[in-house]
Amino acid sequence: MLIRRPPLTTKLNLVDSSSSQSKETTDMNQRRSLRQIVSFLSVCSVRSFRFSANSKRHRDLHNVRHHRFLPKTTLAREDSEIDTEGSEDNSITDTAKPVWCPEKQIYMGGVIPDNADVDALIEENNGFLRIFGYGSLCWNPGQDAVLSKPGVQASLGRAKGFKRCWSQRSADHRGTPSFSGIVCTLLTDDEVQTIRNQDGNQQHADDDEVSATRNSNYDKPSMAEGVIYTIPPELVDACLSELDFREKGGYERDMIEVIEDDTGETVKALLYRGTPENPAFWKRALLDLPFAAATMAVAIGPSGRNDEYLFNLDTFMSEAALSSKQAAAALDDHIGDYATVSLASMARNLQKHPLFFLFGSGSNQHGQLLLPTKDNRASLINGDEAHETKEIVFCAPEGLSTTDKTKHLYAGGGHSGLLTESGKLYLWGWNDHGQLGRKSGIEMDEKDSAPLPIVTPLDIVVASVALGHSHTVVIEEES
Repeated sequence: MLIRRPPLTTKLNLVDSSSSQSKETTDMNQRRSLRQIVSFLSVCSVRSFRFSANSKRHRDLHNVRHHRFLPKTTLAREDSEIDTEGSEDNSITDTAKPVWCPEKQIYMGGVIPDNADVDALIEENNGFLRIFGYGSLCWNPGQDAVLSKPGVQASLGRAKGFKRCWSQRSADHRGTPSFSGIVCTLLTDDEVQTIRNQDGNQQHADDDEVSATRNSNYDKPSMAEGVIYTIPPELVDACLSELDFREKGGYERDMIEVIEDDTGETVKALLYRGTPENPAFWKRALLDLPFAAATMAVAIGPSGRNDEYLFNLDTFMSEAALSSKQAAAALDDHIGDYATVSLASMARNLQKHPLFFLFGSGSNQHGQLLLPTKDNRASLINGDEAHETKEIVFCAPEGLSTTDKTKHLYAGGGHSGLLTESGKLYLWGWNDHGQLGRKSGIEMDEKDSAPLPIVTPLDIVVASVALGHSHTVVIEEES
């Protein structure tokens, strides 16, 4: 079992409630498990996070610079994404083949799956090459990168029938191999529908916002707004080599038809995207937006914070909507990018709360794994069983300490518990016999708009606890 850890690891004890034996985890790659009756939980090193609206980090999110695109203008340089792997040999030979590294979660050497149609496209355009950017290329082509050089032109454009999906693990830019971030890819409407149908689902979180304009038959195609770069012949080879290396986290070359916003002309462009078959595809993130938002709220990688990637793209979309009347008008017949807007709002909200990240498997009949059952977003079997290890997000009430580290984790017959070093005990799951020490299973604050259930700790300081099949016993900390 792979352990998924937040950006900063902590020392952690795991306690088996059936044997009362503890095992201390100090190595970030060490694996530990905890079993009790039908429930299984494992912790991936737990750390809580909170962002203050008065903090410099929060303010900086609203002061980043963005490109303001005008039709066919030459692109100026912007702040670059820092790539700590830039020193790696990224030379590509004609005989090189893509080799995926499971440990680093990248294609080694920046050699990604090729597309034979690229050469034909370049020849059709007299050596020029168009590239459609829909992720960080919308706001950050990179300082000193080829796309920032004089002669490269950028204009707004849109892809019909494609949906911007936050379903790509990022271990080399916005996360690490031990705690992946999430970045976006473009999927066709058919690809998205196929993934949803695999679990017999038709409706998911982002669809709630478009129900007024789109019925259950998905009669309108999606539309993704982005940037069309036009690269002159003398820069094409260097640009391809650079982007191949930049997109080595599971992306491949593809061809796409895009519409230029200023002219309405349909043109062919090169597209880097992660298909559902790529090794970094994260189905759970696509189906469960609150889970994805929590991950992006805290993940950090060599290129910076994951939330920065999300918020900057959200800002780009807002500015593009204001500057492109053509794209705005096209929304009458298409479905826009509601997922990005929702995720940005969720992530900002969740940054007010301490968050804990766990793994679990087994029965979720009583919510003891905190896995969502609505629309089967966690791909559970028989509606409430996790037959493989699943990611779990633990959300605590706003205002609690974010530096309070996990001390022990417990599993009972149908309820679970987490004890922090300060003595806060969080209990959730089965509560038919009052084993959670409160009336309801999960305390929800109606005034709080957090997208995840909030588990409230007991109002006593706890020294130790034991969970039975349907009861809980606690030793209170002496004053």
